[in-house]
Amino acid sequence: MNPAEVALLEASLEDVRAAGPRATEAFYAELFRLEPAAPELFHLPVEQQAAVFLSELDALLAAVRDLPAFVARARQLGRRHAGRGVRAHHFDAGAAALPAMLRAVYGEPARAEVAGAWRHAYRLAAQVMQEELFALE
Repeated sequence: MNPAEVALLEASLEDVRAAGPRATEAFYAELFRLEPAAPELFHLPVEQQAAVFLSELDALLAAVRDLPAFVARARQLGRRHAGRGVRAHHFDAGAAALPAMLRAVYGEPARAEVAGAWRHAYRLAAQVMQEELFALE
């Protein structure tokens, strides 16, 4: 990720935090709409899962300036997700749900640069996480 994308992610993560559950619950609502079987992968009520998701975003994006730390965190997430039955196709639905989260934060589609930075970070994390899924299969 380039420095401009990192700065956009850090600033917009503050916006996501400020939006609170509205943002993360919008993500899950869209994820579950796109992937109707996905709720079976989660063992917490959506409100609690949303808090976990925000915590994981914090941890992952805190490491975004340090690629080895980012990769290590994404690998941990990949192992945990593999243990819950997540498969590669679920990541496509997650990517498609990101705009719903950003709409909940900004009240409209996010600026192209912000949305692009989130897509890029998601793709990087998802790639590493999927490598863990495949390694554990």
